[in-house]
Amino acid sequence: YFLKLDYDFRRPLVIWGAGYKGKRIAKLLLKADVPFYWICDNPKKIGKKIYNQTMKNFDFLSKLKHPQSIVTVANESAQKDIRQFFTTQNMHPMNDYFFFC
Repeated sequence: YFLKLDYDFRRPLVIWGAGYKGKRIAKLLLKADVPFYWICDNPKKIGKKIYNQTMKNFDFLSKLKHPQSIVTVANESAQKDIRQFFTTQNMHPMNDYFFFC
């Protein structure tokens, strides 16, 4: 439903998180031919390729112009940090970022 209701194809799309849910969403976006960037804060995954997509550090988000983000991080403490990061970027829930957890 995100693609039908909230996705703005004029904005870069970002997946934040490379766990099970992040991988599932990445597969669905690839199948739908929707381009996206993939970010995380796991040093073991940054720079690696998953489904032919290179994982970037989460601060890459700051380099994009007016992105939309799908957050798939389930850890509540990490979600709090992610929300704080979005606040520092002047980004708003349900417009600039969406939690899929």
